[in-house]
Order: sequence, then structure tokens, then C-alpha cells
Amino acid sequence: MKVLVGIDLNVSGHDWLLERATHLAGSLGGTVDLVFIAQQKTSEHQAKLQGMLSLLIPEPLQGVARIETGDPADVLIELSNTYDVMVIGPREPAAIQRFLLGPMAVRILRKSVCPILVPRAERPLPEQPRMLVGLDIQGPAIDQILTFATAWAGKLGGVLDGVFAVPGNLPPIRNKEVREVALREFLATQEPERRALAEVLKRIPEGHRGAAHIEVGEPEDVLVKMSSSYDLVLVGNRGRTGLTRLLMGNVANHVVRTAGCDVLVLPTAALVPE
Repeated sequence: MKVLVGIDLNVSGHDWLLERATHLAGSLGGTVDLVFIAQQKTSEHQAKLQGMLSLLIPEPLQGVARIETGDPADVLIELSNTYDVMVIGPREPAAIQRFLLGPMAVRILRKSVCPILVPRAERPLPEQPRMLVGLDIQGPAIDQILTFATAWAGKLGGVLDGVFAVPGNLPPIRNKEVREVALREFLATQEPERRALAEVLKRIPEGHRGAAHIEVGEPEDVLVKMSSSYDLVLVGNRGRTGLTRLLMGNVANHVVRTAGCDVLVLPTAALVPE
């Protein structure tokens, strides 16, 4: 298992991110490589990155420190072909922060060939993490994302719940009790969808299979809302298509920026043509 961590040597504060990558590599029996994308390679860059690798990553997990040049998005997308997972932090300043907030994020999240882990929780994943995956039971990528999610549940020893978001909103109801009753009644009408989702989840081995949930709202909003009750949210990077993408953005990018727990973006876009 090869883990790649994106580093910006122009800023400080990477220790927490390297701790998270180390925990992941240790759990998966892998090694950690570091990459800094510069305008030009220098011996100073190489020495600084190598020092970071030697000081902050335990020796058995140390991979290589690499300096690359070129467009950051293009470089990371190309490197994703040779790694099992990339780790990029949401709280990094400067370049990494721009990555998460700008159009470069959408390019990398949509075109990465390997999964991208974005740590958002304060602590590493527990030994048996609660995991949530968004599944569109009417969409073309459900088999691919379920296969990816099941594999990661096995690697991490987690229990995987699935959620299908029913688009739309209930009319505004001021009374909380009435609103809750209305929501329960609406969800009761979605019982066929819940049974269909439960049937899909039967493909997950019993030790890792969790519950099937039906929620009302846009997929990204539902995942973010539920994320506070989980250790890891998994989302495919196929996102929306056509005019919907233009108006509402990319699902994975929104979840990465606002989830209440760690997010693992799965590379389903390359497997399903638009």
C-alpha cells in the first residue's frame, strides 16, 4: 500500500497531516511518500522534504521524498496512477487551502485514479470506524462505488452504512413536532427505495455491513448532515453532469470542504462514461 502526501514547503504546520498519513499507512501495512510541487527542483527543497520524511514518519513506514515540477493539478493527477491513496489536508494554508477552495480541487477530485483521503476529524480513525457511503440506487456508478467502499471497509475494519438521498424538500413547517411527523410520513412512502438499498447492501460481507438509510435532500447536503455521526464518509467523484454540475457544483468537492468527519473520495468517474 503506497500513500502519497501533498506537501507545501513554503508554509509550516504539516505535522498533523503527516501523523494522519502515518496512522493510515500503519493500519494498511504501507509506506508514506511525500511530494512537493515546485517551479524548479533544488537541492534545498530535496533536503527539506527528506528531513521532514525522516523526522516525522517512523522508519518502517518511510517511503521517498520527491520534488516534482509542473502544474500542481496535472502532477497530482499523473501521480495518482502509481499510488493507492493520496492524503491532502483541509486545514493547510496557502497552496493546499487554495486546492480545497478553488477549481483545481474539482480537477483533481474528478480525475484522480486513486482515492483521496481528506482528514477533517481531530483524531485518526478508530480501529472499527463507522463508515457512510452515498449510493444512488438509480445511478450508473452504484456497482463501482459499492465495490470500492466495501474494499475500504475491509481494509479499515469498519462497518459500512449506505444512504440514498431523495431529491427535494418538504414544505416549510414551523411546528417542530408536526415537521417531524411529516418527515416520517414522507420517508415511509420511500420504503421501496429503502428495501432496494438494503438489498444492494447485502453484497457487503456481514461483518462490515451496516444499515440502509433514506434521507431527503441533495446528496452532498445529506452526506454533510450525517457526517457528524460517522468516522469516515465515502463519496464517488463522478459528481453531477451537464447543467446540474454548472449550477450546483461537484458533490465530492462540497463534502470535502464541509463534512464533520474524514472524507474518502473514490475514483468512480473514470469507470463510468458521462
